[in-house]
This record gives sequence, C-alpha cells and structure tokens, in this order.
Amino acid sequence: MNASSVTLTDPARELAELCTLLGVYSNENGDEHLATNFRVRAWSSEFYQIISCIIDRCDNLIKIVNTLDMDDELKGDAIDHIQMVQAAFGRGAMMNNWSTASYGASLLSGSNIQPIKMLSPIVRMKVSYPKLGDEDIANLLADTAEFESWLLDHQIVEQDFIRQAMIDGVRQFRLRLQKIRWLGWGYTFASLREVIAAYKLLESNIDPISNPDAEAVLKKGASFFVKVFAKVGVAKETVEKADFLLKAYGAINLIEQGTSATGLLTHLTS
Repeated sequence: MNASSVTLTDPARELAELCTLLGVYSNENGDEHLATNFRVRAWSSEFYQIISCIIDRCDNLIKIVNTLDMDDELKGDAIDHIQMVQAAFGRGAMMNNWSTASYGASLLSGSNIQPIKMLSPIVRMKVSYPKLGDEDIANLLADTAEFESWLLDHQIVEQDFIRQAMIDGVRQFRLRLQKIRWLGWGYTFASLREVIAAYKLLESNIDPISNPDAEAVLKKGASFFVKVFAKVGVAKETVEKADFLLKAYGAINLIEQGTSATGLLTHLTS
C-alpha cells in the first residue's frame, strides 16, 4: 500500500459506523447484545476492554470537537450527541433490554449517529488515519497471530520479562483490531506502544553474539513492525531506519494526548 493510495478515515466516522451496526433491535439485555456482536462473553476481560475502548473513543472525540472552528452552540450540540452515544455503553443500557426506550438501541439511533457522521469532514481536517479494508485487516491479523505464536515458542534466557511485555502488547493490538476493527492512531496503534518500548529496551541491552535468542526476537520483531506500518503507507526502508521506532512511539503518545494527526505520515517519514 502506497501512501498516495491510502483511503483515510477519522474518529467520528469510525464511531458512527460501529454504532450503526450495534444500534439494531434486540430482545437481549445490552450486555448480552454487545457480547453477541463482539463474539465475547459478557463481562469477560475482553468485554471490558472493548467497552472501555468505545468509551475512550467518545471522550477523545469530545476533546477533538472542542478544538474545532465551530460556534460554541454547535460544539455543545455535537458533544450532547456524543454523550448520548456514550450512554449506550453505560450501566443502564447494559442492564436493561437493548431496545427499551431511552436505552441502547434508541441512543444509537439516527438522531444521534447522523450528526456525528456529519462531523467527519471537519474532524478529518484535524485527525485522520488510514482506513483498512477487510483483506488488509485479515492479513494484518494473520501477521499478528503468527508473531504472537512465535514469541510464545521462543524464550529469552535473560530478560524474558521483555518478551512477555511484547506478547501482552501484541495481544492488545490484535484484540482491538479484530473486535473493533479500528486501526486509528491513539486506539489500536496505541497497543503497539508497549511492544515498541519492550523492543527498544531489549535492543539496548543485548549482545547479539552472547544472546542469540534475544537477537532472534529482535529480527522477528523488526519484520513484524515492517508489515504493520506498511498498512499505513510507510515504506519498508523508512521503518528500517534506526530512529523510526522512536518516532513512532512519540507519535502514538502525541496523538493519544490529543495532538492533531494531520501530517502524521510526513512526521514518520521525514
């Protein structure tokens, strides 16, 4: 995928698309309806992580709206709609029939989703990132599963806690991408922060001659990063530059703190 061919999306569009899929009629309570849609057990660890990710998306979108060049009245209206959507993932909606008035499905109706969708063009001027197709996601999930499996089978005699930190980060990345299908910076990509940090720590503390197991982990990790960043239009030779992962780590932190993502690829490739 070349940077010029990347199709962009944004936090508002992604949230609206997800909530449109979830906002359908169901006789189940909210927790069971959401668990069924995400193919996890209600109130499992994965369930909590998914719901937390959606709530965080609403909070971050509110932060973005507050930075937009809009009248205060329009900002207030937009934030009200986002907060109504956020309430669909709260305790009340979880414990009641999903289609009961004032709960899940009604909160995710067009009256709240359409205004959020209409925010997309102006939000995208502030924060945008590549939109992956089904094939891209399937390929990336396969690469992630293969890397995780490889890490599980290859211990490091010394500093094996670093390998475990990489495994934990990769699992978070896979969960968010598989269940929510958001790659966006500050969301799924934030899961890579721990993987990058562990990788750099291992890299700075090994002698490849005396610790060939750790060297093998580094080589496998480098190959994984090349595949992941290729999905957002970063060329292989750029990922392989010595300072690239530090740039990527810094970029993820900045985006998560609400810094504009405009020009992110330029930042990474400069």
